[in-house]
Amino acid sequence: MPTTLQWTEYLIEDVPELRDALLENERDNSGFEDHLFFGEIADWASHEYVADNCSPKLDRLLANLERGFSDGDAYRRNLIATSFIENLTWRSPLLATLGPEMTKAARGIYPASFE
Repeated sequence: MPTTLQWTEYLIEDVPELRDALLENERDNSGFEDHLFFGEIADWASHEYVADNCSPKLDRLLANLERGFSDGDAYRRNLIATSFIENLTWRSPLLATLGPEMTKAARGIYPASFE
């Protein structure tokens, strides 16, 4: 199984628009800080959704995160749940666009959002 940084680099290959944010994260933190970076991804995704809710970039990101969540170990699932899903906030329209496994996690975090 790839390390978190290796998996993140695979993610960046599919969503190269996030590369600058990754480099900034590494520079600002003297190395890769995965939880901070995935919070930044949530912010990017929210802005991307507002700009274009049919964005292919956003679709690629969410598909990769769903695969990473479904296939990942407990650490990766926790990383995506606590640093991506939680940073979306309970009112985010992106919650309705998550894949099935991430939706299950989101229901546990924000149950009122799914009533």
